[in-house]
Amino acid sequence: MMTRKKIFSILLGAVLLTSFSACGKTEDASSQKEEKVTTVLTTEATTEDSVAETTKENDGETPAELTAILDEITADVTTTTNSFQTELDAVFDMVDSYQSYMANQAKIIEWYDLVQTGTQELFDRITESSRDYFLRAAKLAKDGDTEAVSDAMQLYYDKVYDEALGNYYDAVYSTQFDDMYDQYYGGILSDAYTLDGVEYSELSDMMSECYNAWSDAMSAVYDAWSNMTSNIYEMWSDVDSAFWDDNFDIQAILEGSTKETTAVTTEAAETETTAKEEKNEESLSGIRPEFQKAMDDYETFMDEYVDFMTTYQNADRTDAASMLTEYTEYMQKYAKMLKSFEEWNSEEMSDEEVQYYLEVQTRVTQKLLQVSAG
Repeated sequence: MMTRKKIFSILLGAVLLTSFSACGKTEDASSQKEEKVTTVLTTEATTEDSVAETTKENDGETPAELTAILDEITADVTTTTNSFQTELDAVFDMVDSYQSYMANQAKIIEWYDLVQTGTQELFDRITESSRDYFLRAAKLAKDGDTEAVSDAMQLYYDKVYDEALGNYYDAVYSTQFDDMYDQYYGGILSDAYTLDGVEYSELSDMMSECYNAWSDAMSAVYDAWSNMTSNIYEMWSDVDSAFWDDNFDIQAILEGSTKETTAVTTEAAETETTAKEEKNEESLSGIRPEFQKAMDDYETFMDEYVDFMTTYQNADRTDAASMLTEYTEYMQKYAKMLKSFEEWNSEEMSDEEVQYYLEVQTRVTQKLLQVSAG
C-alpha cells in the first residue's frame, strides 16, 4: 500500500504551482493582459457594488420586451429545477428504507431520466428565447442606440449566462444529485451492512449499481450544462462583436455560431465517452466507490475551472471586468476543492487507487499547464 500522504505531498505542490501559474498568467506570461485587467479595475472601479449599480441601471434602460424574455428564462429555470426537487422529495418519501429500496429501485432511475430529459428541454427553450432576444436587440443596434444595445447585451450576460445557468448548476448538479447520493449510496445502502439477513456480496453489487447509475446520470447532466454554457457564451460573444462591427444579420451569425459549437461539443462528447469507458473498466475492482467519486468530483471541477480560465484569459477589457466576480468565486471553489482533496491525506490506497489517482492528477496537471501556456 502507498499512503496518499506520500503521493499528495509530491503532486499537490505541482498542482498548486501550476494553478497559480494559470491564475497569474497575466503576470508571468503577458504584462499586456496584466495592464488590461489593472486598467479596468482602476478606471472603471469594478467592485461588487459598482457591478450591482450598473445592473440596476441596465434594468432601467433595456426595453421591456427584452427584460420580459430574461424574466421568462429565469422563471423557467426556477420552475424546472423546483419540479425536479418535488419529484426527488416524492422518491425520498417512497424509498426510505432498505426494503423499499429493493422494491422501488426503478423510481430512482425514473428520476434520473426525468432530470436528463427535462434539462435538455429546458436548455432548448433557453436557446430559442436567446435567439429571440438577440433578434430584438438587433433592432436597437440598427437604430444606432449603442448605449441601449450595450446595456441589453450586458444584462443578458448577467441574467442568463451568470445567474440562470449558475442557479441551475447549484440546484440540480450541486444539491439534488448530492442529496441523492447521501440518501441511498451514502445512507440507506451503507447502513444496510448492519442489517440481519443481508448478504455482503448482494449488497456490494447493489451498491455498485447504485453508484454507477448515479454517476452516469450526474455526468450526463454536467455535460449538458457545460455544453449549454459554452453555446450561450459563444452566441452572446458572436452577436456582441457583430453589433460593434455594424453587422446585424443575426440569423447568419447564430447559424455560424451553432455549427462551430456543435462541431466542438461533438468531438468533446466522443472524447468524454472514451474516457468514461476507460474509467468504468478501472472501477470494476480495487477502487472504492467513495474514492472514485472524490477523484471524479475533483477532475470535473478542474475541467470547469480550466474552461473558465481559458475564457477569462482570452476576454477583452469589458468581458474581463464583468467576469471578475465569477473569477473570485472560482478561486474560492478552487481552495475548497483542494482542502477536500487533502482530507484524503491520511487514507491508505490500494494499488488500483494509486494508479487511478495518478492518472487523474496527470490529466488535470496537463490541462492546467495548457492554461498556463495559453
